[in-house]
Amino acid sequence: MPTPLIRRRDWVFAGAASVMVTVLVSWMFALNAVPIMGSGVKGAPWPATPPEDWPPASRLTTEHRLGSTWSGYRQWSAWGNHDETGRADYRMVMTSTGWPLLAMKSRLHNKTAPNTYGDSEGRWESEPSLAAGLLAPLHWSRPHPSGSEGWGSRRLPLVPLPLGFIVNTACAMVPVMGLMYLWRLRSLSTRRSWIGHPATILLIAATINVVVSAGVWSWWQLGAKPGELSRIDYAGPVSTASDAMRLNDDLARWPAAVPSGWPLSPQWIGYNGEALGIRGFEFTSHGVPEAALMWFHVNWAGNAIDPHQSIKVVQAGWPFPSLQSEELVEYEGRAEDDAAGGRWPGPDMTLPLKRRGAIWNVTMPGAPPPRNEFESLPLAPIRPLPLGTFVNVLLYSVIVAPVVWMPAAIRMYRRRRWALCLECGYDVKELAICPECGGRQAGPAATVAEAPTLKPVETG
Repeated sequence: MPTPLIRRRDWVFAGAASVMVTVLVSWMFALNAVPIMGSGVKGAPWPATPPEDWPPASRLTTEHRLGSTWSGYRQWSAWGNHDETGRADYRMVMTSTGWPLLAMKSRLHNKTAPNTYGDSEGRWESEPSLAAGLLAPLHWSRPHPSGSEGWGSRRLPLVPLPLGFIVNTACAMVPVMGLMYLWRLRSLSTRRSWIGHPATILLIAATINVVVSAGVWSWWQLGAKPGELSRIDYAGPVSTASDAMRLNDDLARWPAAVPSGWPLSPQWIGYNGEALGIRGFEFTSHGVPEAALMWFHVNWAGNAIDPHQSIKVVQAGWPFPSLQSEELVEYEGRAEDDAAGGRWPGPDMTLPLKRRGAIWNVTMPGAPPPRNEFESLPLAPIRPLPLGTFVNVLLYSVIVAPVVWMPAAIRMYRRRRWALCLECGYDVKELAICPECGGRQAGPAATVAEAPTLKPVETG
């Protein structure tokens, strides 16, 4: 009988790869899901076991989830206090992500100062810890319908949910073992092309990722509505401050290296919107980003647009952003005819600024020039985003590998099944060496000693 193709070490490798797939899927949902904000429940238990000095139950718990209760993304945000007032002295956010079942979770909790509910743009008391998860840069994620608290609570979960993790890993084993089987079949032949090597597959996938990113960016720049971004249309009751937030502590980080003389950290981040495969962000050192213009109820201070620095970020890639460009801008003053009462200036007012270019970027030939001094330059994104690039290349590799390996795998499968030579297709039955081409057979159980030998013909 033919020797088995899948060996014990292949199962170990496939199990490790399936675990990685389960983790990556949970992480991408944690950073990119746009959940529906449900109504709050008063007096509900805390989403997880609280510290000892906390009240026994929350004052209000709000759930955010995708369409299905058991898959994708589900988050509980709760706050409470001891004196039954409206102050959020204690806050907890618990998030579960994964597909097809919720597989991983993160938990954040904090004891805050009075009257600071929602001001969670800094470090939580539960950080750093395994339960809190990993803090990713904010421009790797999307805003949250609950505003700054939800956006600031996006983490890469590290704690598995046993049932969901096992089921998701088992589901991931199916395509992983399928690829493993194709690879083993292809490896039976000694005539192997360099194009089917795993390193070549990864190189092809990386090239596809760059081409797709350049394609969606070019469509955005040269299409019917060049340079336009649409804000996320959240469903249900949402915060009016969903697209911008103040940065403190660990979240206050520039998206790229900044020139000398700039502040060490930004104060605000704004989400300018998205298009097909495109996302736009803005980091500012002082004052508020353009995304905060939607807050018409806020009475901005008179120094809201004093001289400050800004980095405008454009990300491109599909299904996840993988390449990024940055435009460094210096605002050198505020309009003299600012509206009375410290309101944000009208759109007809101009602010002198100086563009200092961008890092690792080029301008695409043929792209339309900026229509005014506020519009970003058409900078082609070429700086890789680590997580998005890794996930996209992995997805494209899963698509490319079967296409490249399938012809040789089918040929080897047919020859192995019908006891044909793996090299030339000659009928070898149980022979260890093909009498036609001399190729050594990997499938039959016969040994070299069992190969037929020619006997001299006796003449007399």
